[in-house]
Amino acid sequence: MATVAVVGLGLMGSSFAQALKVARPDVVVVGSDPNPVVVRKALDREVVASANTDLSVVEMAEVVVVAAPINALREVFAQIALKAPGVPVTDMASTKAAVMEWAAAEGIELVGGHPMCGKEAGGIDAADATMFEGAPWVLTRDEPAITRLVEATGARPVFMDAVTHDRLVAGVSHAAFLLSVGYVLALSHRPDWPDASRLAAGG
Repeated sequence: MATVAVVGLGLMGSSFAQALKVARPDVVVVGSDPNPVVVRKALDREVVASANTDLSVVEMAEVVVVAAPINALREVFAQIALKAPGVPVTDMASTKAAVMEWAAAEGIELVGGHPMCGKEAGGIDAADATMFEGAPWVLTRDEPAITRLVEATGARPVFMDAVTHDRLVAGVSHAAFLLSVGYVLALSHRPDWPDASRLAAGG
């Protein structure tokens, strides 16, 4: 029976673990998160079969999926390189070129990944096994073991190199975010801003 280790049990990692458990009961999903409260929730809710606050779970894995925050990735890659050399590794970060360079510096041939979905709420409490259904999931190459896992969640694998991904995402996501921030900053000084913000919050 195959084992998949999920590093980082926030919204994305926990949602992935839940989706995989539903679609692939033949796969054992284990997890890691530095927060012991999150680890306890993941175990109590049976998000993963086993979990701990270090990365020792990667030692038993055939595939490692990294869903940790981007500022933790360098250290995570360093630990994976020590504990699970040669095991296929993918990630879920929203930027790819820099992340792949960090992995390469540790000797990891990362399959860069970015599921193009999410929720307003974060953390394990917002986990949703259906979140990936129909969503594009960018992969920087077709590694069959990883592609099959992505497909199992209901997502659609889209293959492209890291530089192309970053350029396109900057246009469709990051630029839009910056524009929205600028819009809010411009309007927030108006006397009617409290009323306008309540209208916007209503969707």
